[in-house]
Amino acid sequence: FAMSDLDDLAREAPKVSRATAESERKDKPEGTAQPPPSELACATTRKADCTHSRCCLDPGMQCYEKDGSWAACQAACTPGVDPRDKPEHRTPWTCRALGHRTPGLPLETTTTTSRSAPRIVV
Repeated sequence: FAMSDLDDLAREAPKVSRATAESERKDKPEGTAQPPPSELACATTRKADCTHSRCCLDPGMQCYEKDGSWAACQAACTPGVDPRDKPEHRTPWTCRALGHRTPGLPLETTTTTSRSAPRIVV
């Protein structure tokens, strides 16, 4: 990445304004403890909760609700139990979209590993 690419990414990173955070939280039950909007940060991984911020840092990601107390950023979501969840957390996902999908294409990742050394081309 060139520095100009990083500057572009920083300008395009999702931000949550006080008005947006307030308007998107109206459907939450009263008495639900939430941090002040000024402290909200977009989630960066599937392991981070986006229930309150309702936004994701990575391109192409959407914050999806699991239940009333947890939501995570994913490229897609299928309602029901997700086999990627740890056994003690395998409860159904509602997959209700919270907030807006981050613009751009999702980064491709894999959970497989390779035992061979990385190939270096000179």
